[in-house]
Amino acid sequence: MHILAKSRHVFETIESLIGIKNSAVPLSWGEFYQAELKSKNDFLIVELEQLIEMSDSVTAQLNTYLAVIVLVTQGPSSKADELVEKCRKLIGVYHLPLVEREKSLFAHQLQLLATMVEEKKNLKQQMVKFSEEIDFLVQSAESEMLKAKRIHESVVPKRVEEFKGITLMSKYAVGSGSGSEYFDLIRGSHQSHLIIIHTSSYLASSSLMGIINKYKGENSGLNFDLFMNEAEIELQAINANKKKPVRVEMFLMTIHNLDLSCSGYSYGSFDLISRKESKRLPSVESFRLENKAQAYFEFQLSREEKVIVFSPGFIFNWKEQLPQVSLNDFAHRGLEGENGDLLVELFFQLKKKLKDDFLSKDATAIVMEVKRHAIQKV
Repeated sequence: MHILAKSRHVFETIESLIGIKNSAVPLSWGEFYQAELKSKNDFLIVELEQLIEMSDSVTAQLNTYLAVIVLVTQGPSSKADELVEKCRKLIGVYHLPLVEREKSLFAHQLQLLATMVEEKKNLKQQMVKFSEEIDFLVQSAESEMLKAKRIHESVVPKRVEEFKGITLMSKYAVGSGSGSEYFDLIRGSHQSHLIIIHTSSYLASSSLMGIINKYKGENSGLNFDLFMNEAEIELQAINANKKKPVRVEMFLMTIHNLDLSCSGYSYGSFDLISRKESKRLPSVESFRLENKAQAYFEFQLSREEKVIVFSPGFIFNWKEQLPQVSLNDFAHRGLEGENGDLLVELFFQLKKKLKDDFLSKDATAIVMEVKRHAIQKV
């Protein structure tokens, strides 16, 4: 327990009821007032007269404790009434000296609070041990996932999709780092949706993939607003018990079949390069729903245009493996047809200096080529 008091009467009262020599932490006003505003796994006994002021800052500090009990040593005070109104952790106000009935009630409260604090400490220790066991299982799962990703890369070396005047080609390479990248194309009746997700957690990736899969086969395709709302809730649940929050980067783009207009959201270090004109993506660090407006983009595709999208993993690996080579310049030459099969050449350059088969992170690159006779917005 923490005690904010100066009166000997306060300490003697508490010690006579349960003893405090080994468990109490006396606080000065300065230590109490300047303490970090974070949840504390302990309760506070405060001598009312030691609360020099009753500001919002003081109330905020009081509310960081599991519970607060106030002891009044100098007669009635309006501060006590104010505390009852403001402090949601206040569970009792006692005037000293205590009568016999109050002594029993106060002692019961102290014993109960001390038991709660001890149980929370034990639970935290159990959770730490459980977390260590989970980490071991995750490491084992990551090893198996790495094998699965390697098989996927060899079985599906290059993916080609055709839809409404556009040819989409994508290529993926596996990385040895934690987390993963996921790419998919979902078709609606009047639009197609391109999704790339890069996360630092396999659990986050699989959860987001599960949400996306619900929309497959729907006439309207993928509703970005609904998906992002669900993703935010899912990630909050995943992060609830993590010391380091999961990082999620995502690229969501809708291609409207009738006029080739494109719109969507880009969270993270994606890059989009066009053969015809500059198309800048927003600079938003990672996925957070509150940054939705800043992440929004839109542009227009035209006939015979060629566009390539690089994932965060691809960009990271390129900087690591080819720090002296401009990815932007290399991609522009490839889009002009100077490098043969651009995707094959990009991944050859990315992996030619590797000492083993794995990049540091998963990498994805996608080329979209608009056909000559595609419908275009006028």
